[in-house]
Amino acid sequence: MYFTMAISISEKNHFMNDHNQHAKQVLDKAREAHAAKEYETSLASYEWFFEHALDEDKGSLYGVRLSYCLFGWVELGQEYEPARIRLEQKFEHSILALEQSRNPEYFHDYASIGACLGQQEAVLDKFIAYHHADPRLAREIVHFIWDELLASPHMLVCATYIDNAPALYDGKLEKHDETMKIFASRPELATDDFMQGMRDRFIQEVSNIIKVLQASGRTEEAGAVSARAKADLEKRNYIHSLPA
Repeated sequence: MYFTMAISISEKNHFMNDHNQHAKQVLDKAREAHAAKEYETSLASYEWFFEHALDEDKGSLYGVRLSYCLFGWVELGQEYEPARIRLEQKFEHSILALEQSRNPEYFHDYASIGACLGQQEAVLDKFIAYHHADPRLAREIVHFIWDELLASPHMLVCATYIDNAPALYDGKLEKHDETMKIFASRPELATDDFMQGMRDRFIQEVSNIIKVLQASGRTEEAGAVSARAKADLEKRNYIHSLPA
């Protein structure tokens, strides 16, 4: 039984690797076709990648799908209007799919496409509408628009989604430490600038939590998180300037 299961897992991993390799080739084809001004082929390839890159593996191409794929698609749309139209249609379809399925990932698609199309304000307005009319759904998708909320006039809305500030901080610290450990084991990726960027990003996330708590009158919680964070950052020899 164990041997049979091991073979099955091995075969599945092999199939997933084959699928990922094929997906990467399709994305490369999209770029190459664009460069060759084969616009229709390029659009078809970008659209296939966006729709199928995660069919067998939800993790390894997740970020590529919402970054390089969309960046390339937008660039294609600047030269080939049907590509821009299709991406705008995908933008609208994503929010309809969210409302029909209530799968939070569709909002991530919506927010990512919106950012590429310069529609960040529309995305923010859509979230605020859910915040008021559908709080349960808003809670499921808020992390996809957290940074945008913090930088907007709606910053205090973030406080609604901080139920347990120490637990939120602990979760971010644990995730940060795990990520730093992974990249530290990959010296070809862990450049000084990259690792400093990771540290700066974590410090900014913690600062934002403290600022939201302070702005919403939760000063005791803000002080507790600040004290814990300062101790943890000093233990890791991070230079910081957290809110007082």
